Amino acid sequence: MMPRMPAQCILAALAVAFLAAAGLRWARSDQRRPDSATRTWLLIALIFTAVAAWLQWHTSLGEIANMPHGMNTPCEFVRAHTGTEPSGADS
Repeated sequence: MMPRMPAQCILAALAVAFLAAAGLRWARSDQRRPDSATRTWLLIALIFTAVAAWLQWHTSLGEIANMPHGMNTPCEFVRAHTGTEPSGADS
């Protein structure tokens, strides 16, 4: 069985592929401004990048969202798990 790849990695790789497709199409055209198809490829790359970034941010906050009882702030969670003060810690 193949290991599972996180969705944000797949979407980020697809965003790079769409950006490369837009770049190749724009490089082959003789126009200075991108045509509508190139702008569409760029828009798709932007959407995939935004979704991948959102997933990365959302899943990295998943641990903090599931804090055990008694830990009211993310800073308390970091203190309990690392023994250090997070940067910009609340007092």
